[in-house]
Amino acid sequence: MEETNIWIHLVNRLNIGKTSRDKAILAFGLSKLVYLTLNTIFVVIAGLLTNNISNCIGYFVSFVFLRKNAGGYHAHSKRACLLITCILEACAVAFICSIHFTLYSFVSEIVIALIIYMLAPIESVNKSLSLYEQTVYKKHTLYVIIICLFVSLIDFIMRTDFMMSGIYIAFIEVLLMMLPSKVSNPITGSGES
Repeated sequence: MEETNIWIHLVNRLNIGKTSRDKAILAFGLSKLVYLTLNTIFVVIAGLLTNNISNCIGYFVSFVFLRKNAGGYHAHSKRACLLITCILEACAVAFICSIHFTLYSFVSEIVIALIIYMLAPIESVNKSLSLYEQTVYKKHTLYVIIICLFVSLIDFIMRTDFMMSGIYIAFIEVLLMMLPSKVSNPITGSGES
């Protein structure tokens, strides 16, 4: 059974939605909710196992909001997306546990943030962005970057490393996911999206 049909079948079994359009929207939302929940559970468990929950949550929140607004590579299926995301999250947790945040790290985080802002937003092959949408996503990317850098700065000043290592790794991963799309289509940035 095709992945989309599984969610539509579930919506039909739950007897929610009146029209086929309603059911398709509900199925899409349900699939997004399930995948986000699975990713959240994975990150929280990884954070608990490594005794680094705050940095893992900092990573996850930063990654989700930056990725949503800045764009970048998209897998061809939800399952591939979930697999790639879990691999990225496992790598992130490993790096978070081994990184020692320094002034160099903070400066490089600022440089990476500037590059992300300059490249954002990356369009998807499935949906090109209007000029208005590009402006909105770019502005939202800037807001997320400013909040993340502010949290990192507070952590750096207080020398707590409460979330800054996680945010730093999220910035690196988002940038790495933006580059293939930008390189494959330098005009719009839409690549494998």
